[in-house]
Amino acid sequence: MSTQTRISEVDLTYDEAAKARIAELRAMRETIPHLVVPTDKKQTRRLSRAASLPPAFVKLTVVATESSTALVRGGSDPNRMRDLTSYADAFEPVAAELEALLLFIRHSVVVARNTAGGLALMCLTVDTPIPPEILQQIAKALQISAESLYERAGLLSPDDKPRVGVREAIAADHDLTAEQRQALLNVYESFVAAHH
Repeated sequence: MSTQTRISEVDLTYDEAAKARIAELRAMRETIPHLVVPTDKKQTRRLSRAASLPPAFVKLTVVATESSTALVRGGSDPNRMRDLTSYADAFEPVAAELEALLLFIRHSVVVARNTAGGLALMCLTVDTPIPPEILQQIAKALQISAESLYERAGLLSPDDKPRVGVREAIAADHDLTAEQRQALLNVYESFVAAHH
């Protein structure tokens, strides 16, 4: 069995597990009473103002409206206030637990990416030299130079970098055509000549 096949099977297994958890979470929405999905950010901000009232104030208001029906206004039914307060008290720990789980999952994702990246960089630390064309492909995929790749892997410090002159750098740049390289060399030579 090749490495590619095993990686694909692992990815498929994780993919299926993640899709199953998403389905479970979406199904959970149906089991939570009074679940309201905000339509926009403004709605959430408007709700936050009233929601920030101390629960003791709401409980006292329930007692006051039960004692004096003259205080009942605009649908402020004491039974409904009591029910919603009870719901909020019961489901706040559920929300906190789900938020904590979210943070743990995000952290686990970052750790997995970090570990995979570290393992990928370890490939550069083997005793056998990596063929230059492979190194160039890795550097190109990362959109950095080969020297930067070695620096990131901890194999080369900025002080260890060989000093490449302008002429050598232009000559080594294969993204330029021969004519472009010659034009750059001519411009460089004219600057050098003007400086001396």
